[in-house]
Amino acid sequence: QYGYDDEIDLMQMFQILLKSWKLIAAIFLITVVVVGSVTFFFVPKKYRSHTLFALEAEGSFAKTFGQVSMVRDVIHSNTFLKGILEKTEMEVNQGAIDGLRKALSVSATEAKNIRLQIIWDDPQKAYEILSLVKNRYQAQVAQRINVYTTNRLRVAEANFNRIKAEFELINKELADFQKRN
Repeated sequence: QYGYDDEIDLMQMFQILLKSWKLIAAIFLITVVVVGSVTFFFVPKKYRSHTLFALEAEGSFAKTFGQVSMVRDVIHSNTFLKGILEKTEMEVNQGAIDGLRKALSVSATEAKNIRLQIIWDDPQKAYEILSLVKNRYQAQVAQRINVYTTNRLRVAEANFNRIKAEFELINKELADFQKRN
């Protein structure tokens, strides 16, 4: 027998807590004040801003440029982010580009819309950056679609002119054949 008492007297513990409630309350309040002060003065504040959009394009364009992976690849590219930083007159270096890349996230909603989100320390700057990102992405897609359709139109016009020339040649030969016969 070692003399250990395995039983806990809850009434005795309650009486001890009741006697030292002032000390417990003081420690609790001091802890709340210290943690609150550290949080308020030393932890940087971050604000989240997000936008939803759906890419309105026909056919393969909507499938290609409306996919989250394509949006993410374009938006997270160095040239795209560098342009955003220049437009917002922020410092442009690889560290700033990487920081902006980490702050931006791209995801899809259940309705298949694109969700752009940024977490930034200034709410006004977050809104400005997010608006620029969305508008610049849509402008780039519109430009790519315009280039693609213009190129297809040029190819179609060239094919039409070639076929027209062949048709006129065939028509001329047919007229010559009819004159001889």
